[in-house]
Amino acid sequence: MDFDLSQTVREELRVLESLDFPASDDAQDGNPRPLAAALGRAGYFGPGSRTGSSPDGAIGVIAAIEASTCRAAAGALGIEAGVRLLAMAVDTFGGPEPRAALLGPLRAGEMIAPVAFREAASASKAAVLQTAATACDGGYHVTGTKVGVVWPGEPDAVAVAASCGEGRAGLFVVRSPGTAAGISVTKVGGFGAGVTVVRVACESCHVAAADVIGPVPAPALYGALELWEDLTLLGVANGLTRLATTRALAHAKQAVVAGKPLLAHQWAGYKAAELLAQQQTAQLLAYRAAWSAASDPSAARALVDCARVFCTETAIRVTQEAARIAGADGAGLDADISAAAALALLLQILGTPVENAKLRIGDDVLRSWGSPAA
Repeated sequence: MDFDLSQTVREELRVLESLDFPASDDAQDGNPRPLAAALGRAGYFGPGSRTGSSPDGAIGVIAAIEASTCRAAAGALGIEAGVRLLAMAVDTFGGPEPRAALLGPLRAGEMIAPVAFREAASASKAAVLQTAATACDGGYHVTGTKVGVVWPGEPDAVAVAASCGEGRAGLFVVRSPGTAAGISVTKVGGFGAGVTVVRVACESCHVAAADVIGPVPAPALYGALELWEDLTLLGVANGLTRLATTRALAHAKQAVVAGKPLLAHQWAGYKAAELLAQQQTAQLLAYRAAWSAASDPSAARALVDCARVFCTETAIRVTQEAARIAGADGAGLDADISAAAALALLLQILGTPVENAKLRIGDDVLRSWGSPAA
C-alpha cells in the first residue's frame, strides 16, 4: 500500500494548482459552467489517471478534488455532482452510443448532468430500487422519485437510475430536465455557496434508447455510484478542511493582537497546530479509502464509511475553529471560511448520510467479532 503520489499525478496537480480559476461569483450564483469549462480544458475529468481505475489514479482523483475545492469551494460540489459522477458511470458501464454522445462533452466540462440515484425508501439498497423503467416507443418510460440530488445551476440533463426488472438497472439520461415532459424538479433546500438540493420526480418520462447507460446488474450499478459519490465527498470535505486551515493560518500570521502576531499567542498557536494535524490525518485516511476502493471495491465499503464519518466531521470542526481564529481580531468572518463551514455541514447529509455510515460501521464490527457468547 503506497500513498505516495506518482510523478504523473503530481504533474497534473501542479497544472491544477496553477490554473486560472474563474471568479467565484458565477459559482455562488449557481452557474457552474465557467469553472467546469476551465477544469475540462485542464483534463480534470479524465481520461488518464482521472478515471480512478487504478489505486494511484483513485488517490489522484481525491487529491485533485481536494485541490479544486480549496481553490473554488463555491463551485466544487456542483461540479463533482454535475460532471464527474456521470462521466465515471459512462466510462464504466456505457455502451458505444452513450459513450460517443456523452463522454466527450462531460470530460470537456461542456455538459452538466447530475446523477439521481438515491431514494428515500431504498436506504442505499439496490434491491429495493423503486424507480422503474419500462421499454416502449423505441426507448423507455421512467417513473419514480429521487431525493438528495445536488442541482448545479440549470443542467443540460439528469441521469436517473431505474430498475429494468430481472435484477438489472440502468441510468436513463433525461435531456433538458427543466422543460422535458414527465419530469418535475422541486427545490428542497438552498445551502449557500451556490449549492441547491432537489427532489426529482419522473412520471412516464420518455428516454431514447441511445441515452441509456446499461442495463447492468443492479447491485453493481448502485454500489459503484454509491462508492464513487462517497469518495468524491471525501475529496470535497478534505478540500474544505484544507481551505479553512490555510486561510486561518494566513490570517493568524498577519493579524496583530495586543502588539504581536495572533499566531504568537499560545492559544492560537496550539489551535493552529490542532487544525493542521486533523487536516493531515483526514487526508491520509481518504487516500487509504480511495486506494482500497480501487484495489478491492467489495472489501472497501467499511473503510470508506469510516473515512466518510471522520473526514466530514473533521471538516465541520476545522471550519468552525478556523472561523474563531479568523475572527479573533474583530475583523469579521472570512468569506471563504464561512462558505466552507456551510458546505461542511451539508456534507453530513449528502451521499451516504453520516449517521447511516456509522450504523454500517457498527454492523461490520459486530460481524467481524461474530455473535456474542450466550
